[in-house]
Parts: sequence; structure tokens; C-alpha cells
Amino acid sequence: NQATATGTTPDGDDVSDDSGSSNDLDDPTVTILIGNSQISLIKVGVFADDISNNGIAEVGETIQYSFVVTNTGNTTLTNITLSDPLLEGAFGTLTGGPIAILLPGQSDSNSFSGTYTLQQADVDASSVENQARVEGVDPNSITVSDLSDDDSNFQNDPTITTFSSEDRITLVKRSVFNDENGDGLAQVGETISYSFAIRNAGNRTITNIALTDALLQGAFGTLNGNLIAQLLPGQVDSSTFSGSYIIQLSDIDNLEVLNQARVSGFDPDNNEVFDLSDDNSPVENDPTVTPLPEDSSIAIVKTSVFNDEN
Repeated sequence: NQATATGTTPDGDDVSDDSGSSNDLDDPTVTILIGNSQISLIKVGVFADDISNNGIAEVGETIQYSFVVTNTGNTTLTNITLSDPLLEGAFGTLTGGPIAILLPGQSDSNSFSGTYTLQQADVDASSVENQARVEGVDPNSITVSDLSDDDSNFQNDPTITTFSSEDRITLVKRSVFNDENGDGLAQVGETISYSFAIRNAGNRTITNIALTDALLQGAFGTLNGNLIAQLLPGQVDSSTFSGSYIIQLSDIDNLEVLNQARVSGFDPDNNEVFDLSDDNSPVENDPTVTPLPEDSSIAIVKTSVFNDEN
């Protein structure tokens, strides 16, 4: 900026001068103003779509994201855009923007939003962690940017959205008496066949699933099957394990064979989850009872001989 001074001499002449940095110069006065162009981004995630209404996260449910963009500098910012690899990937949606202009101190909480659909890896981790990035252009065409924080304009922590988990495994053990000689009765040496149905009844992946059974791992039993590598939530395995038991006299005397098996595996946090078997229900833990058909009877044969003692 320049100023102009004017005056009138004693002779009535007008005189003037434009301001300058010295008496001999007429250059404008330049006052340097310090510009500080800054922008900040807050990203908040809420687990908002509990499809099953069971309070735990499942694949296909969603997280809703909101964003607050603030001009934290002292210069006007224009053409403000947002990027987010989570929401711009295969399972996310990012909507809104760009913001045309933000004055110093101004915030915008309406232009951007996002939705992410949970995958099994997210449920196994019990959380989703991510950051977004905001960019704007200052009056000198310089791009300013910020990585999002979860609650502060002055930090850059990732946004972590957590949700509840339930790790649960169930085991149903069923039996069939094999009447090998077809007489309708149980005899020593005949067998009982066992089948096992293992279900992941939780919401996270269970791995390294093993089965133990004292009856079938004893002297008269056989347990077939190896580890199940993994079961996804809701998945049932009824083919990996099977067993056979050879009936003993004590079993026939008891009129039944009664036993439980145990299944165990590990959740994504490497904690053991287990269940004792039930005979027909995944929500109970009753032993499997195999009735043995019997016919309790006794026979006596009486013979006679006439002795002609004369």
C-alpha cells in the first residue's frame, strides 16, 4: 500500500508526494503477514447394523463412519477432498465432497460419510482400524493435508471401532448298537458305532479342533479322525470324527453304555474353547446313553435215571 501527502506552498502551488521507504523513493510499503495453512480431520466409526439383533458382530453387518473437516489455519482453503482406503476398497463406500471452501476456523461435518461391511477377518479381530486423509489447497496453490484422528484435531491416531465377540463350540455325540448276529440281543464282542457333529456356534473362527473320548480311546474302543483345521461361524463338521466300541459283559450287565466326549479348539486370541458332548442337542451336555437289548432268563434241565438196584 502507498499513501500520498499533499500541501500548498506560500505561492499557492500544490505539492504532493507518494510514500516510500525513504525520502528519495516512492515504493509501496509492504507489510509481511505470516500465513499458516492447516487442515484437520476427525473420523468416527460406529457399529450400527446388528442384523441378527444378538449384540455381537457378524459378517455382512456394517460400520457407519462420519467425518469432521476443520480449517485450523489462518488462510482460506478450497477444493477439499477426502480419501480412505477402507471405504474405497471392495467392501466400503465413501460418499460426499469435495468441499468448495473452508474459511479459517470453519468445520464441515456433513459433506463426507462412509459405510464398511464387516468381513470374517474383522470379526475375528473384534475391531476395525483405519485412517483417512484430507487435502485442501491454500491461496498460494499449496496443498495441505492431514491424517485423521479419532477425537482430536491435533493428533493422528487411527480410528478403532470395536465390537463384541462370542466364541463357542458345540458337540453332539450319537450312537448306534450293531446287532451283528441279528438276534435282537447284545452279546460280548458286538459293537456300538459313534458319530460326532461339531459346530462353531460363535461369531469368530475356531482353529485346531480336537476331540477326546475316554471310551473310544480305551482298551476296547477306536476313535478315528484328525484335527479339524478350522470352522467358520455356523459351520458344522459331521464327517471328520467317528468311533467304535466293543461291548463287554459289564456293559450288558448294566443294560447300557454311557459316555461323553470333549471337543476343544482355539479362538483368534489363542484362548481355548471347548464343549462336553450331548446326545442330541447342541445346547445341553447330557451323556450319550446306548441301551443294550437283553433277555434276562435262566434255564434248568432236569434228567432222571432209574436205578435197578436188584
